[in-house]
Amino acid sequence: MFARKIGRPVSVARLLVANGYLSTTRTTSICCRSNNSIATHQSPLYCSFPLGNNLIIGRTYSDGITSSESDSSGSSEDDEWTSMLDRVARASLSFVDKHGWSLEAIQAGVKSVGLPGVAHGVLKNGGYDLLKYFEEQCNSELSKHLLSDLQPLLFNEAPDKSSISLEEFIVAAVMKRLQLIQPYAHRWREALAIKSDIRGSWTHFHNLSVIADDIWHHSKDQSIDCDWYLKRALLALVYKRAEQRVVKDFSHEFTDTRQHVEQMVRQMMTHLANIRLARFAAEKVCEGSQQCLSEVGKAADAGVATVRNLIGINKMS
Repeated sequence: MFARKIGRPVSVARLLVANGYLSTTRTTSICCRSNNSIATHQSPLYCSFPLGNNLIIGRTYSDGITSSESDSSGSSEDDEWTSMLDRVARASLSFVDKHGWSLEAIQAGVKSVGLPGVAHGVLKNGGYDLLKYFEEQCNSELSKHLLSDLQPLLFNEAPDKSSISLEEFIVAAVMKRLQLIQPYAHRWREALAIKSDIRGSWTHFHNLSVIADDIWHHSKDQSIDCDWYLKRALLALVYKRAEQRVVKDFSHEFTDTRQHVEQMVRQMMTHLANIRLARFAAEKVCEGSQQCLSEVGKAADAGVATVRNLIGINKMS
């Protein structure tokens, strides 16, 4: 016996469809297979059908159409669900100041936009999903800022503004990302606690990797060796330490944090330069060693040939 679940919570989808907030819903299919026979347990939101000896699990809509994951109806449905999630999450962020990153903030947000109470289920993990949504929005905003504002300065493509160095580019990018969380700075200790929880840790590490990769990518970093990983790991560490410092920084626009970030980025660039220098020196040593071994090998071959000549082996052969 086996079961496969597709898509969103059925109870949430059913109520939203029943109240006219969604026109379609994705299904959950639970099927039992015994040898070649298939028993299907169906309800208005369940659908599966056999194809030869294989079980096909699809999606059924309010008009009775069954579709694959990639069809246009599914795309329209996913857009509708994403729009609903976006609507609930944006409304809920307005209540983080009062309720924190919690289910209460989501419930208040749902109520404020006139949706049924069950709609809070679109953020099925409560505060974890709300924080994830907010961080994804911040990352998207950072990417736009890097492309439109900072990248032209780095490559001297803004005629009315002076260019900046790579170090200044990274500092500005990190500070921009930190400033995006400023509206919730007094609630960020709670956010850090959520990130440190086992349920939020993977999302947190992924978020750090996205931030670091976006910054290096927009600097047009050309690394193709282990430097690619090293640069992103070090920058993720810089941002992590800066984020932890923000919760204790009450200066205007995180001035104290900015000084700390500048120092950390300077150290990071120094470490990267030292690593490149050490690698270059190691390569030269290896080249010298290989050349030395080659010469030793040639000398050994000559010595063997001389010995063979002395004892007459070459003449006999």
